[in-house]
Amino acid sequence: MRRLVRLVVTSTVVLAGLLPLASVATAAVPVNTVAPSISGTPDVGRTLTANNGTWTDSPTGFTYQWESCTEAWTALSSPTGADSTSWFDVAYGGTAGSELYVAVGVGSSSGGRIITSPDGVTWTARQDPGPDSLKEWRAVAYGAGRFVAVGDYGGSGTERVMTSTDGINWSYATSVPTTTTWQSLAFGGGKFVATAYSGTVMTSSDGLSWTIASSTLDTAPKAVAYGNGRFVVVTNDKAYYSADGDTFTATTTVGSGKYWRDVTYGAGTWVAVGTTGFSSANSTAMVSTDNGSTWTAATIPSVVWWGVAYGDGQFVAVGNGANSIATSADGTTWTAQTTPNLGSYSVAIGAGTTVAVGDPTGGAAGAIATIEVTCTDIGGATNATYQLQAGDQGKQIKVKVTATNGSGSANATSGATEAVGAEPSPYAPVNTALPTLSGLAEVDKTLTADPGTWNAYPEAITYTYTWQRCDDDQGNGCVDISGADGSTYVTGSADVGKYIRSKVTATNDSGSGSAFSDSVGPITKAITPEEPGGGTPSNTFTLRTPLLIGGGIRTLVRVPGAGVVRQNATFRSRGKTRQACVAGSLKVAKTGTYRLRCRLSAAVMNARRSGPVRVTLRTTYTPTGGTARVVVRTVVLSSLKPRFTG
Repeated sequence: MRRLVRLVVTSTVVLAGLLPLASVATAAVPVNTVAPSISGTPDVGRTLTANNGTWTDSPTGFTYQWESCTEAWTALSSPTGADSTSWFDVAYGGTAGSELYVAVGVGSSSGGRIITSPDGVTWTARQDPGPDSLKEWRAVAYGAGRFVAVGDYGGSGTERVMTSTDGINWSYATSVPTTTTWQSLAFGGGKFVATAYSGTVMTSSDGLSWTIASSTLDTAPKAVAYGNGRFVVVTNDKAYYSADGDTFTATTTVGSGKYWRDVTYGAGTWVAVGTTGFSSANSTAMVSTDNGSTWTAATIPSVVWWGVAYGDGQFVAVGNGANSIATSADGTTWTAQTTPNLGSYSVAIGAGTTVAVGDPTGGAAGAIATIEVTCTDIGGATNATYQLQAGDQGKQIKVKVTATNGSGSANATSGATEAVGAEPSPYAPVNTALPTLSGLAEVDKTLTADPGTWNAYPEAITYTYTWQRCDDDQGNGCVDISGADGSTYVTGSADVGKYIRSKVTATNDSGSGSAFSDSVGPITKAITPEEPGGGTPSNTFTLRTPLLIGGGIRTLVRVPGAGVVRQNATFRSRGKTRQACVAGSLKVAKTGTYRLRCRLSAAVMNARRSGPVRVTLRTTYTPTGGTARVVVRTVVLSSLKPRFTG
C-alpha cells in the first residue's frame, strides 16, 4: 500500500488602510485553475518539491502543508433501485467539470441497470430506455461527447445500443444493423468499435448510427480497447489488432487454452489478463510492447482475473475473491493488494479514484469497490520542499497549497505521489537528460550550458564544466579549451569553423558522472552591422519563441538577406538520439521574417504518450555566398499520456 504526501497552498487575507469607498477596487480571492503538483522521486531520504499550480487574481504569497496519506479498498453496495444488479462494465468520462463514473449491467424486471457516480463513492440508479424487459448491458464507453452502452436481450438491433450525453438520461441508438449479442466496446481515433460473441464487429462515429466492419473475428471476442493508434481485441488464445477498427489482423498470444477477458493500453505497453480454464491457480497475463503485434507472458497473482485498466501511472487488474486486485507499473511485475472479498468484473480509473464493479453474490462484500484515502498533516512540514523520512515509507504524499492576496485566501491540494519507497543505497550521479547549449554560433557570442537532468543519492549535486573545441558535430578532434570551466563560454576567433560543446561533470558524496552536450557550430565570424545608408546586411538572424501548433513546431525566423533556412530537431530516448522533426529547406530572397513549420515525427509523438519530451531545435541560416549560422533552442513538448482509462 502506498503512502501519500499532499501539499496545500493557502492565501492570506491582508487588510489595507481604509480608503474612500469610491476609490476601492475590489479584488477577488485567488482561484486555482491548475492544481498544485509534486516533483521528485518518492523514496526515503529524497526531497519532494511543491509546484504551486496556476491561480487567478495575482496571489502575493503561498504557504504549504504536507500530508501523509494511506489508502484502502472499501466495498460498497449498489444504490437503492439497483440492488439486484450485477455490474459488467464501468467507464469514466464526460464534459470537463461534469465527469462521471457510469456502470452498466443486468438487473431485475424493474430496471436499475445503470448507475452513476461523480466520485466513485456516492452512486445513483438510472433508468435505461424502453420497456422493463430483462436486458444485459455488457459494456460502456465514453467518446464523441456521449456515453454509449451495448448489450443483448433487446428486441430490435437498436434496443441493444443506448446512448447518453450526460450519463443520466438514456435513449436507444438510431441505426444498428444486427440483433447479435454485443460483448465489448471501446472508443478511439474518432470512432466507437463494438464486438459481438458471434465475432461480428461494428463501428460508429457518434454511437447513434452503426456499420458492420469488414472483418469478422473467428472466435468469440471478450474485450476491445484502443491505444497508441490501434484497436486491440482479445479472445480465447488469440488477439487482433486494427488501425481503423474495420479490418483486423490476427496474432497468436501465449500458450493455449487461455481465456483472455480484458485488455488495456498504457505506458507504451498493451496488457491482457485472464485464466487458463476457470481456476484461480491458472491465472495469466500477457504484455505487448510492439503495439499488439506480438505478446509475451507475465506473472500475476493467482486470481480469476476479469478486468484491467491503466491510469495514474499504473495498471490495475481486478477479479473474484479476497485480495483480488493487483497493480503493476509495467504490466510485467504485479503486486497483490489487500482488499475485501470482491467479485469484480471491470475497473476504471479517473479523477484520482479507482473504481471496480462486479457481482455482489457468492459472499462478496459488495458490488462496487473504491479506494478510500485518509490523509493527516505532517507536523512541521510547511515549506515548499519536504525531505521524506523513514516513517513515510509505504505512505503516499500530498501537499496543500494556500494562495493569498489582499482579498483573502484559498487552497488547493495536489495529487498523491506513488507509495514512498525505501531509502536507496548511495550512488554517483547518472545522467537522464543530456546537457544542452543555447546561444548563437558566432564569434563573440555567449554560449550557455544547461547541465541536463541527473539522478543521484544523496541528491545534493555540484556541477563543473569543461568546454571543448571540435572538428565536427560528431565529437571528432575535440580538445579542452584552456580556462573555459564555467557554465558559459564566449566564443573567440580561434573557434571559427569549429564546433563547441560542453562536458558537464556532476558530483555528490558517492562519486561523479559526466555527460556531453550536443555541439553548436560551425562558429562563424560576426557580420558587420548595417551602417546608416550603407549596403552591408545587418546581423539579424533571430528566432521568436517556438510554438507547438497541431502536429508541428512553428517558428518565426528573421533573416538579414537572401539565403537558405533549414530546421531540424532531435530528442533522447533510451540512450539514443532520435529525430523529432524536420522542416524542408526554405529559400529566401531578401531580408524579412519567415515562418517555418517542423512536423513532429511518429517517434516523438509516441514518446509523448509516456510523459513530456525535451527537444533540441536547431535552425540554420546560410546566407548566399556566406557561412552558416545556427541558433539552438530547447523546446519541451507536453505529455500525451492518457488521463483516464475505463
